[in-house]
Amino acid sequence: QMAAGVTTVMDWSRETASPEHCDAAIEGLDAGGIRAVLAYTTPPVPQGGNAAEINGRMMAHARALLGGRLPARVALWTCLQGPDFLPLDPALADMRRLAELGVPIAIHTGAAIYANRKPRLLAQLDAAGLLTERLQIVHSNHHEADEYALAASKGVMLCSTPEVEMRMGHGHPAIFRAAAAGMRVSVGTDIPSMVGGGLLPQLRVAMAAELHRINVEAIGAGRGVPATPPVTAKRMLEFATIEGARGLGLDRVTGSLTPGKRADILLVRANAPLTAPVSDPYGAVLLQASAGDIETVLVDGVVRKQGGALTAPDAPQVFARLQARAEEMAEAARRG
Repeated sequence: QMAAGVTTVMDWSRETASPEHCDAAIEGLDAGGIRAVLAYTTPPVPQGGNAAEINGRMMAHARALLGGRLPARVALWTCLQGPDFLPLDPALADMRRLAELGVPIAIHTGAAIYANRKPRLLAQLDAAGLLTERLQIVHSNHHEADEYALAASKGVMLCSTPEVEMRMGHGHPAIFRAAAAGMRVSVGTDIPSMVGGGLLPQLRVAMAAELHRINVEAIGAGRGVPATPPVTAKRMLEFATIEGARGLGLDRVTGSLTPGKRADILLVRANAPLTAPVSDPYGAVLLQASAGDIETVLVDGVVRKQGGALTAPDAPQVFARLQARAEEMAEAARRG
């Protein structure tokens, strides 16, 4: 992600199957040097397992992390499958239990492909007292217009992952409807093994999808395509910078070049084949540049990419181990 110009990542870590998995995830995020939010989850309880014991151990571990065991650049959230995947009562019970930690909770909601999707879920969460500024809803493509407004009034955050949502059938990205309603909105990647990392491709997909929707509606109404595109490159980059920071509750820390904030900074090469000449810097970055044109990346004032390459001296060895492990896993899968 840093190689692609991302300085802050939220790790929706459904792989934290034990406290030890969580510690390893935190160690990896810290070693990588990125600013991070780790969304800690409770694992599925196996048949015949002791739910109270398993969940109690995870909650105790999370409290210990919050008590001072987290690295400076890593914050703790929690994540759950949520009510669109489970019966309502146990899903709400899970959310109430995790709310005791006092950290944000992230859940998936409102996608067309969810078999247990519940109508007017946001209103139901509000009635249960769970629609708060410490809730992030993910994807959330098909809520009613008044529900986005309700969520905005409660300070709820929304994260959209446009490319996966359009490829997998979640529905049209909710970025613009949610932002128009006043919600805090961030853009992310989902299943990066399938769609890749970095935010520039996600922003381009989201922009194209929304312009397509506007154009089809205008043509259908006999108005023709708008002469001036109503979605700009500047607005899209805001979703990846200050709006993204607001969508993680980090806008006092990062998201803009402002005195007093931490130095999370990108330098984009403007004299490369894809970026020169520059007439509109927003358009040059969003519509022309690639990850390879991101020359320098600073996270918290530390140079993590320079001259177009990561600065970590052990990066080649890390990638070599990753390749070897992937080949081991593929071979194990072939053998069954």
